[in-house]
Parts: sequence; C-alpha cells; structure tokens
Amino acid sequence: MGNQMFQYAFGKLLEKNRKIKVYFICSKKDFKLGVFKSISFIDSSNFFIFFIFRLLIKIKFRYFEYHSCVENVAFDNIPNFSLVSGYFQSSDILEQNKVFLKSLFEVSSFQVQKTNNCTIHIRGGDYLTTVFSEINSSPSIPSYWFYRQIQYLKSNYSIDTAKVVSDDLGYARELLSDTGLELIAFQGDAISDFIQLMTSSYLIISNSSFAWWAAFLNVHENPIIIAPKNWVGYHVNLEYPKGIMNQSFLWR
Repeated sequence: MGNQMFQYAFGKLLEKNRKIKVYFICSKKDFKLGVFKSISFIDSSNFFIFFIFRLLIKIKFRYFEYHSCVENVAFDNIPNFSLVSGYFQSSDILEQNKVFLKSLFEVSSFQVQKTNNCTIHIRGGDYLTTVFSEINSSPSIPSYWFYRQIQYLKSNYSIDTAKVVSDDLGYARELLSDTGLELIAFQGDAISDFIQLMTSSYLIISNSSFAWWAAFLNVHENPIIIAPKNWVGYHVNLEYPKGIMNQSFLWR
C-alpha cells in the first residue's frame, strides 16, 4: 500500500506541475488504494487495455525505469509520452505539497478522529529475512532501538501506555516483551492500522512505507513521530531510499 502511495503521489504531482495527464496502471488484484476517495487506475489485467498499451509503447511511448533508491528522480527528467516505473520515495516534493496530498489521500467510509494515543508500529514477516541488494542490508530494526525510543517518550512525554500495530503481532509481542509500558495489541485490518497511526499523537514507527505514509498524513498539528535514522539504510548508515528523511519526523 505504501509503495503505491509514493508512486501515485509522484504521478499526481507530475501531472500538477507539468500540466500533463498521468495515468496509474495496475492490475485490479494488486491495486491497494481503493480505500481512498477518488483514486482511479487503469486495470492492466484487462486484455484489451493491456493490448492497446503494448501497442502504444511500441509506436509512440518510451519506457523508463527508476528502480534505484540511491538517487532522486526529477520531474523534468521524465519526457512526455512515457511509461514510467519506479519507487519515487524522495520526501522533499511531498513535504512541499502536503496539503494537496492530504486531500488526495482522504480516507473514505471511516470516521477519522484525533486521539492522544501513543502507537508503535512493528514491521515483521518478510522483513525479518529480506536483504536489500542495492545496499546489502537487512531492513529489520533491532529491539534495542525500540526500547530507546520508548524510554525517550516515557522520559519526555510521560507515556505509560501504547498501542501496537503490526503485520506480525507474535513477533511484535516478543520484540517488546520488557519495555515497562502497558502494551495493547491493536488487531485491525490494514486500513484500521493505518488510521490508528494517522490519528495518534505519539508514534514510533519501523521503516515501512505503510507507516511512513500514515505518519506523514497524521491529523495532529504537531505530532511526535520517531523513525529509524536512514530508514532502510539504518544498519549501514546510509539514507535509503535517498530523500526519504523528511523534516517533520524525529530521526533517531
């Protein structure tokens, strides 16, 4: 979901800044953004549409890949009549257009209300065995990092209770087994987890694009959002993807 949000945001900002039409192409089964109002896409699993686009690519379109996360992609580098694939996770242009993006990613069918909660996001599952080949590093954040951030919130904001959202609650419970906080497992679906993060005053997030977006769209004026310094490049002391570290998070 988070990766698609970066892609969709980049496309809509490209459309806004260059005054051109941008289409988001995705198969229906892989489309993750249906929870947001007015998000549209072209279903690549439709055979007729797929055939037309393949024909256009051959005749007129050019294909560009931007799959490296160690360099940024500028709007001016993308020609008209292009089919573009990439991650587009630099935060600079997103920060400059935050109001626009909050209106773009408006959650439908849910009552979004501010809370004074502390919420901790833990990414487990495939992250525990994944290695990002471009930097040869695991993205998994160690337990001691979470303990330090919890102590920071306890000392500076008198936090004594936190909700935990995770794609792997068993792992999350094990990771946070002795924090001194009263921990409440929040067992919702993906969008409920997203809203829980989006509406909490205090956040400790792992280096997940899902959590990044929920924190970025947070409804509070001055939320406290703590994230791992260098994001996926935490273990190798290299910001990865380049530009992901925005100005509104505490990078520790």
